Amino acid sequence: MTMNSTDALATLIASFDMESAVIDGSGNLAYEFLGDFEFAAIEVNNETVRLSAAFDDVNVDCSFALKRRLLEASIMGVETGFGCMAPDPMQSGKIALVDTIQLAELDEDDFKIRMVDFMLHVEYWRSEGMERAIETVEAQMSAPSGSDEHTMIRA
Repeated sequence: MTMNSTDALATLIASFDMESAVIDGSGNLAYEFLGDFEFAAIEVNNETVRLSAAFDDVNVDCSFALKRRLLEASIMGVETGFGCMAPDPMQSGKIALVDTIQLAELDEDDFKIRMVDFMLHVEYWRSEGMERAIETVEAQMSAPSGSDEHTMIRA
């Protein structure tokens, strides 16, 4: 049986400690959850839920080079899974991993797998990914100007 957003939010509420329900900057009801890290869930519409987890150590006004590195991670998908790096939709001023989940083709087990995927990628960025990205950017910025690396992104 396929899920809708009410089912998805009920699964989240049953699985995690809900810290609060707040209105986000766009006027959406957002549920904030606790666990190994904080994350938020918003019902976008009857068939869509958006999960987001902000990273405390990266503000949206971070360097252009770091933003480019996070964009590369999002485009490649290996480091972000189904999600992407974006300004925190909860308007914390931080960068977040955001995953918008279309529920029409998912049953409860499929949704739980997507939740686990999201959480594993958040944990990667919290444990080592962001630190590696920052170190890479800092190393590139301190390299002599003649040794610029060029990155090609293919769609």
